[in-house]
Formats: sequence, structure tokens, C-alpha cells
Amino acid sequence: MKQLIALVLMLFAFSSYSQQGTIRGTIIDDGSGETVPFANIVIGEPVDGVGTTSDLDGKYSINLDPGTYVMTFSFLGYADFIISEVVVTAGEVTLLDIRMKEEGQVIDEVVVTAKQVRNTEAALATIKRKSTKVLDGISSQTFSKTGDSNAGEAIKRVTGVSVEGGKHIYVRGLGDRYSKTIVNSMDIPGLDPDRNSFEMDLLPTNLIDNILVYKTFSPDLPGDFTGGLVDVITKDFPEARSLNISGSIGYNPSMHLNSNFISYNGGNRDWLGYDDGSRKLRIDSRLGVPNPVLNDPYTTAATSSMSSILAGTRATSGLNSSISLSTGNQIAKEKVTFGYIASLNYKTKSTYYEDAEFNTFIFDEQNFPGEFKLINDKENIGDVGKQEVLWSAMGGLSMKFKSHRFSLNAFRIQNGISTAANQSLAISQSNVALLKRDVLEYNERSVTNVSLQGKHVFSEGKLEIDWKFTPSFIEVDEPDLRLSAFERISENNFQIAPAVGADVSRTWRNLQETNLTGKVDFTYNFKVGDKDSKLKFGGLGLTKERDFSIENFIVRVINQTALDLQGDPNRLWGENLWTPQSNQGTYIRGQFEPANSFNATQSILSAYVLNELPIGEKLKAIYGVRMEKAQNFYTGQSNDGQKTFNNAKVLDELNFLPSLNLVYEVQEAMNLRLSYNKTLARPSFKEKSIAQIQDRITGRTYIGNIDLEQTEIDNIDLRWEYFGFGGELLSISGFYKNFKNPIEILPFSDAAPDNFTPRNLEDGADLFGVELEFSKRLGFLVDALNNFTLGSNITLVKSEVERTTLLSEDNATRTMFGQSPYILNMNVGYRNTENAIEFNASYNVQGKRIVVVGAGSLSDVYELPYNSLSAKVSKRLANGIKLSFSADNILNDNREKQYEAFSGDIGTFELLRPGRNFSIGLSWSM
Repeated sequence: MKQLIALVLMLFAFSSYSQQGTIRGTIIDDGSGETVPFANIVIGEPVDGVGTTSDLDGKYSINLDPGTYVMTFSFLGYADFIISEVVVTAGEVTLLDIRMKEEGQVIDEVVVTAKQVRNTEAALATIKRKSTKVLDGISSQTFSKTGDSNAGEAIKRVTGVSVEGGKHIYVRGLGDRYSKTIVNSMDIPGLDPDRNSFEMDLLPTNLIDNILVYKTFSPDLPGDFTGGLVDVITKDFPEARSLNISGSIGYNPSMHLNSNFISYNGGNRDWLGYDDGSRKLRIDSRLGVPNPVLNDPYTTAATSSMSSILAGTRATSGLNSSISLSTGNQIAKEKVTFGYIASLNYKTKSTYYEDAEFNTFIFDEQNFPGEFKLINDKENIGDVGKQEVLWSAMGGLSMKFKSHRFSLNAFRIQNGISTAANQSLAISQSNVALLKRDVLEYNERSVTNVSLQGKHVFSEGKLEIDWKFTPSFIEVDEPDLRLSAFERISENNFQIAPAVGADVSRTWRNLQETNLTGKVDFTYNFKVGDKDSKLKFGGLGLTKERDFSIENFIVRVINQTALDLQGDPNRLWGENLWTPQSNQGTYIRGQFEPANSFNATQSILSAYVLNELPIGEKLKAIYGVRMEKAQNFYTGQSNDGQKTFNNAKVLDELNFLPSLNLVYEVQEAMNLRLSYNKTLARPSFKEKSIAQIQDRITGRTYIGNIDLEQTEIDNIDLRWEYFGFGGELLSISGFYKNFKNPIEILPFSDAAPDNFTPRNLEDGADLFGVELEFSKRLGFLVDALNNFTLGSNITLVKSEVERTTLLSEDNATRTMFGQSPYILNMNVGYRNTENAIEFNASYNVQGKRIVVVGAGSLSDVYELPYNSLSAKVSKRLANGIKLSFSADNILNDNREKQYEAFSGDIGTFELLRPGRNFSIGLSWSM
């Protein structure tokens, strides 16, 4: 690390030591949006004959003495492009991106001034228009204008995209299972390894070139997405030297500076996202804990080795805060260019939910048989407080020759979440009781990723080879999860009563996962007549291995009536520990469950071939197939010993995923697209297991299903699109998706309504959708609105599946699991470059969707619409300083999930009141 810092500082110092200035940019084919490698650049007056050529990425860089120059760009088949009045300043970088036209499009050379040429947004619009897939995106130039500090903020501006919690991406309303996030075209696991999406708020925008959102599949993309694929392209070679420092403070009136906030004293390194060892399990669970009847002192020693804190305390909550630092530059030598990027980010967040609800409703068959009336079986209400720390570090070094490029990037993400809850649980049906619950949790998660990649171009761009290798290491550690529940007998009389769920437990959970991914792509560019065509083929290999274990201990008390516990969990330890001498008090017992420890591996081998073939002047066909071979192996056993797996093959699939995309250019800025392709969705390690994972806060248990099958999806898309000036867009799309074996979440059994498990829907599902997208500057109405932009995305979806259990002839069908019937995104933007003021307001809402499929004694559970309205205003001050203010959940909406019975009865499944969030930020850039 010291050597890396020294190298970055050396490069920074070296880049500053120059009296010359630099002209730098990218040469782009105006027709296709692709870069033009190996083009010629010649400097005219006043130094005739000086020049260079663009490299394999179409980028160029030349150092010149301060002055004003004329530049000529030329390449075979293109009209010469001449720029006058190019000003070079000592020690600074002048950025010029060039859009060259083919000779057949213009009569003579193109002559412009330097002020006319740079427009990255227009370049991205050309890429979208000429893309072989349905594509949306956002460019680095837009980041710099809007002031978005991270990718999570920026991608909200892309039509058809919803962002959950500022970090997880949903495309076309399809959930995490069917939307996927990759970085630099490679799978990058996030802090939750069971999700397909990476935490977008961890990536600073000043290190990002573009964010692309693919809404249709082609064989050169991963096959495991259906709604959309988000590809974040980071910068290998920043255009100019940059240094950015930013910080923010956030305030939520219902959560922060609240003296009723609940927390607990953890470790001394919690502020770094690490446990300092104070929560560590200090005994060997394999040796067991002797029963007190043996009078073994080790029973006391083992129990006393655990922390005596089992209940949270009330304290005043702090504000949210964040700080980030990033830098980058490139240094061009005669035959090689070096680039580097680096960033550090640190965030703290306090969350407090007062009277949060996690309830269980069942059908009241006793009083209303066959009428599907709901009754509250378990009413769980209480306060939940969370303190979260998250930091990330990213660094990258790159080296580029004229025809070869190599890059090495690495990042580390560390996250620690401390949670405390104080709840009241009323059980009215299964075991009538009133419980007082205290829960303490700590979740420590980390991701370490290294990426090595290269690109090579031969025969002046006819053959391209791209390769990447990416190892990732994930660890999720949950040390000493503490649950204490007392039964309330009367106002001041409490007792531990395991028979009714009034129990005490201590749990240690650990997950470790290693991912290795490598891929190679070959592209051969050629002509069909006078039209560009390409043949592309390649392959990918991926292997994952996960080790998961749970060590659980239950707490028992001998002669608790003599201890005067008073319902206080903290009195269970200390002087009330069991000893051989007293033969009364608290002791622990191991509760090992074989199903809760497993090892799982997955391997995926894939290969593909595709061809882009022009058919006449207007039509292009992109067709091909991707082969994916996936295997999962599992080691573990069930608690009853009836099922034993020893590296057993539990998934073995060979899939061929064909794809056909037809693009008809109605006119220069208008396309008609038709596509068919096949994709899939595989179950996660947690889903395809026999593990039982309990959430202590909600009291619910997730049970894996080793028999799950993967989902296969047929997709048909039809889209008309029109591209206006400066990124304006109007499109109308229709899409159809057929799901074979979709995975849904259901109750595990009638006897366990708080246990949930994934299962395949055997009859499949059909989904029809219509999507309207537009983005338009409002100056066409009146000149006063020239600085305003309005954008919207409206999706209407109809899905219908048969119920697995027919409870009523009038309710034989339902909507598909996880799918909203409508999604609405709207945004209004204002940009005044003269006053350096930016404003953006965005609104998102999704129709209610099923999150638990009802069966037996449980009805369907729906997530209700959440009306999210947020706004941000920023002002650029002098010397690179920017001040911003933002507000989230302006409408103060709640997040709610509820049961909905056939009778019309409803009941609250989960209720959280997030409140309004306000933040103020300050940043400085150079």
C-alpha cells in the first residue's frame, strides 16, 4: 500500500512538472458512434508537420507549447476534419472529442472551431441510436453537469430504471432476480452475495466513463438477466488530472438527534466496520458444554466467556455523514501512456424506526370457516435502531501502447451494521402469550476484488482481442446475535418460557465465498459491400465456492424464580451465572443443527458467436447463440439425517440461448427494433440449500430448497424510437416474456406461518408489457423554459398465473410474483450554466406487487406502492467549490407490506416509517 501511494504521488508530481500544455480527446465515427483507431492527427499553423495517431481506443494525446493551433484529423474513408482556434495553455489539458463523417456523407472536408466539437452527450446518443441492442445510458459529461456524486444518484436519470435504497437497480419493474449489475463487463459481487445487483452508491462518478443499461439480450452478454443489465464502465485513463474532495451531512427529523434511539455498546472498531474481537466466540463449540448435572466448572467458564450485554440502551442518535476523496490522471510518453485512478469513501448512517411492525396473520377458520377472514396470530411491534459504517477504497493502474492496453484495478468494501431492537410480541392463536423481546445484532461484510484486463488490436483494427480475469473474495460475519425473550405474566412479573417462544439464544453466523471469473472476446471487423459488419465470438469461465456455518447456543436458567430477573436480559449474566456451588442461575447449551452448515460450489462455462450483418441500406440483423453450462455441487445434511449430500451435483444444466435483433433505420434519427432471445435466472446458493436462516428482528425464518430448478425465459421486444437533439428521446415499446419454472417465495407449511421458502411455479407465467419513454427539453414551448428538461418512463404490465391451491373459483389466478402492474418514473431538470445552478426532481412509484405467495393458512402478501419524491439543487461557487442540498421522501410515505385475503380483509405484514431525509453537501474539484 505504501508503494502504491508513493507511485501515485510520484506520477502526480511528474504530471505537474511541465511547461507545455496537452490536447487530448477521442475520435468518434459520427455514423456509428464507435471510436476510430489509428486516425492521423496533424498540427498545422504555427508548427506545420507535428502530429500523432489515435490508439486502439480511438484516443489521442499530444503535448505542445502554449499557443493557438490549427489541427487536421484524417483517416481512409472519412472526410478530413479541420479545427481552428485550438488554444493550448501551459500545464493544462484541452479536451477535444472529434466526430468524423464518412466521405460519402459530405462533399468536402469539415471545418469548425474548437468551441463546436466537444459533446459527449451527443456521442452517447449516437451509440444508443446505432446500438444492436435496446440500450439506454448516461455519460460522464452529464455527471459533471448535474453534480451527481455516485452512480446510484446518476442512474436515476436513465429511463426505465428504478433505484431501491439509493443502491440496488431494478429495470422495467422486474426484481433483483431478473435485473443484473456488472462493472466493466464483468460480474462483481456486492455486499449481499445473494443479490444480482452491486451497490451503485459505492462508485464515485468522477471515476466513471459511462453507465449503459441493456434492455435486450445478445450472445456477448451474460445470459442470466431478463429485465435489464447495467454495465458501469470505469475510467482507465482520465482525460485530465483530477482531485475531488466532497463531504455531506444528512438529517432525518424522525431519526436523528433523537434521545429515544436504541443501540448497544459493541466493539472499539465498530467505527471502521470491523468487530474488534469482543463479539468473538471464545469456546470450541465442537467440544460441547457440559450439562449442569455433571457439576463441571467449564460450564460456568463457557457461559461467562460471552458478553453480559443482552439488551439495548437508549441514547441520542447522530447525523448521517459521508466524505470521499478521489484522484486520477494520465501521463503520455512517446510510445506508452500511463493512467491511474484512486478513491476513498467513508459513510456513517443512523436509522431509527419507532413502532416498527412485523406481524403474522392467518385465516380464522375457527370462527369463520371457509370465509377467508384474517386474524392476527402474532403482533410484533417495537423500536429498531441501526448504526451503519461503510467505507470503500479503489485504485487502478493502466498502461497503453498504440495497439495494446493493460489495466489492473482493485477495490475493497467494508461494511458494519450494529442493530438493537426492543419489541412487544403478542401471540393470540398458536401459543397465547405476551412476550418482551430484546435483539442485538452485528453484521460485518466485506468484498475484495481484483481485475486484470487487456485489449489488443491487429491489422489496423480488423481484429480485436479483449480478455479479463477477476478474482473476488467475500466474507459475511455475524458474531454473537443475541435474542432475549421473556413472557409477561403480569405487569412486573416475567419469566423465560421456551414452550411459548420466550427463549434466550446466542448465535454466530459466518459466510465466506471466493469467485474466480475469466473471459475472452474476439472481434473481426469486415465489410459487406460498403457496409460495416463484424463477427464476434468468445467464452467465459466462472467458479464460485461458499462455506456457510451457524453456531447456535440456547440459554437455560435453573431456579429462575430465586434470581429476580425482572425481565431484564442483562441480569441473566454476572452474579446470576450458574456455578457448581450455587446450582442455580444461567448457563448455555450448544444447539448444533447440521443443516445450518454447508459448502456449495458453482461452475459456469460459456461460449458464444454472433454476427452483425447489414441487409440493404436500412436493415441490420444481429444474430447468434450463447451456450452456458452450469453445475452446482452441495455438501451438507438435514437435521433429521434423512438427507445427506457429499459434494452432490444438485444442478446440471446445458442451455443454448439464441438471439435475433433486427434494427430498421426508418430515417437518420428513427429506428424500429424487433428482437427475440432466450435468457435464464439461476437460484442462489442460499435458495438452493437446506439451510435455515432466522431473522431475529422479524422473527421469520428462511428455509432453503435444494430441489429448486433454474428459470428459463423467452423474450420478445418491439420498439419504435426517435432521438432528438442533445439526448432527447421518444420511444414506445411492447414486450412479452414467458417464464418457465419461475421462483417464488411461499410459506413453508401451515404449521409454520413465519417460515418461508422458495419454490418453482410449475405452470410457468406469461407477462405482457407496454413502455413509453420520453425525454424532452421544454424550450420548444417558450424560450423561458430553455433550461428545463422533462423525462418520464411509464410501464404497464399484465401478468397472470394460476394459483397452486384453488381456494375460491373467483380467485383462480393472480399476478406474477414480484411484478408490479405499473411503474412510473418522472424527472424534471433545470440547468443554468451561466449561473452555475442545477436542479433535479424525480418521482418514482410502483404498483403493489406480491412478495409472498399465499398458501394454506396464509393469504398473499403485497408490497404497497411507495411514492418516492426527491429533489436536489446545487450551485457551483468559485475555485471549483460546489454546494448542494437534497431532500428524499418529500411526501413522507411509509414502506408497507400487507396481507390481502380473498374476503377483502387486510392485515399489516410489515410497516416501517422512514421519514424525510435532508442533506447538505460541499465538494471541491480541480
